[in-house]
Amino acid sequence: MPRFIHLGFRIGRNPLIEFIRLLQNVGVNHVIINLKYGHRPVEEVIEELGEEVLPHFPALSGEQHGVS
Repeated sequence: MPRFIHLGFRIGRNPLIEFIRLLQNVGVNHVIINLKYGHRPVEEVIEELGEEVLPHFPALSGEQHGVS
């Protein structure tokens, strides 16, 4: 369950994946993840995002953005 904090909310990786999918489904292509207010070491969070979250969202090609 997301917990609201200053400038956003704190959320686990599985709900984050679901949330980003919802954003993707309504046409959002970019999100900002602010690690400033977290309690875990930033390096640890970045590693987890790279290993567990980002693989669910491969980069879009120019054609997928409507660019030829």
